[in-house]
Amino acid sequence: MQTRVLHWVGNLAIGIVGALLWVAEPLAVPLLAVPLVLTFLAYRGWLRSVEERDAMRELAGEAEQISSGGGTSRLTLPPGQEDARTLAVSLNAMLARLEGAFDRERLFIRETSHELRTPITICRGHLELLDAEPDPTDLEETVDLVVDELDRMARIVDDMNTVARMEDPASLRRVEIGVDALVADVAAKTALLTDGRLSVDRAAPDLRVTADPQRLTQALINLVNNAIQHTPDGTLVELRATEGQAHWRFEVADHGGGVPGGSETAVFQPFCTGTSKRPGNGLGLAIVSGIARAHGGRAGLDNRPGDGAAFWLEVPR
Repeated sequence: MQTRVLHWVGNLAIGIVGALLWVAEPLAVPLLAVPLVLTFLAYRGWLRSVEERDAMRELAGEAEQISSGGGTSRLTLPPGQEDARTLAVSLNAMLARLEGAFDRERLFIRETSHELRTPITICRGHLELLDAEPDPTDLEETVDLVVDELDRMARIVDDMNTVARMEDPASLRRVEIGVDALVADVAAKTALLTDGRLSVDRAAPDLRVTADPQRLTQALINLVNNAIQHTPDGTLVELRATEGQAHWRFEVADHGGGVPGGSETAVFQPFCTGTSKRPGNGLGLAIVSGIARAHGGRAGLDNRPGDGAAFWLEVPR
């Protein structure tokens, strides 16, 4: 409001000065035009700086409220202030990313607690039963069960560390690799698993991608393993790499039952196993997503409920 008044007063003052000069001495107006224009431009520049300053102060105040946990979780976009508005848009995008990261962290901790609670409960129950009713004949069976559950907890912890490590770009060792060689290597390493069910669409031998070959291979093996586990025996699984303008897309398509509608994003969350009764802790696709994000890419799927799904990850070229 204050800057609007200053804007109006300044324009009025320049107009009055010009009118008075014209009345007093019309011939002097052309001589004074340049100083008047320069004065007017200087005034407008000063006024703009005042408006920008006020807008920045408002943004700083809102940011401090958000930091202290009060107010909304986003900054208000200042009307008419291009620089301040651009800054607010960038800060809101950063806040959205941070919010997403915190949400994933909370989900990860909650799901981890749930996954570890089950084997701990099983171990404790059998050990308490053995302590209450010692029976040498049950000792060996109880020991085997407890060791098996401890092994399962160890695998969960190892996979959790993998998921946490995968999203860190600093953990990558990027080199230039042949796309065709990468796909062929994945096919060779999953040959026993796929038992002839994997169809590979080979790329031209001279096409290259800059990525961490071990992590990318791990992600593709996870996608192939996921497809084999969720499709009927004898069903074909397809592995292909396609080149986009700014990225490479690696895709594993199957012809199973697809993913239940509405869960296309949830399947990439840690410990999501869907309706499958197959063994696994639900971290395979989360690892794929983490590897894609660490490369500056993304993971997703093209879902065809009842007719299969195509899981993919994209990495920059």
